[in-house]
Amino acid sequence: LRMSEDKSIILGFRGVVYRLPDNTGAAPLSLEFQGGTITGLVPDREDACTVLFDVAEGLVVPESGETFFLGRNWKEARPSDENRMRSQIGRVFRGKAWISNLSVLENITLARVFHSGRGKDGIVEDLESVMHDAGLAAIPSCRPHELSEADSQVCQWVRAFLGPRKLVLLEDPASGVPDGRTEGLGRLARRCISRGGAVAWVASKDDSWKALSIVPHRVASLRNGQWVVREGG
Repeated sequence: LRMSEDKSIILGFRGVVYRLPDNTGAAPLSLEFQGGTITGLVPDREDACTVLFDVAEGLVVPESGETFFLGRNWKEARPSDENRMRSQIGRVFRGKAWISNLSVLENITLARVFHSGRGKDGIVEDLESVMHDAGLAAIPSCRPHELSEADSQVCQWVRAFLGPRKLVLLEDPASGVPDGRTEGLGRLARRCISRGGAVAWVASKDDSWKALSIVPHRVASLRNGQWVVREGG
């Protein structure tokens, strides 16, 4: 079952209902994320979109409803299809984001190397390009626990946007990053949508994007279990 023949729709939720960690739920969500657009998400609790993004990646099966990525229903995807589909999704996580016994560079390149089969040397040009847009001169040569909060977030940006991403999921990505360093995040988001990708951007406030000169194409707000979607930021 396909959601639509419209190839511009990257991600689609159709009547999706999911449970939060405290076992409360939200009303059914129906929302499409089109290529070339940024969708803002403003929940009334921090963990609301963490589970939703797990659903978007096909990692969590919703209680009801269906989730489509690039026209494919996650429920019907074979394991080999799931790996290929997830290789086109990047994500900035809230909270624990790294494998502790790998270096920062290994963490950033692990998925890209696995899915491309090219080895680290084969992705150097792409990595340098993303680092440049992020405003990062070099990847810190340390383990994740040695990073400052700001450096950890910026390195997450690099990992999320590295590769041919069709969808990038951002959980409050500017958290802990000084205003002077957040311009790189805006550049990466604009680069993604200019290439036909879609960005889903969680923010704690409606105006969180203004400092980056970002105007979401639509904003979905969660209030008391109800999703309200409006066009334009």
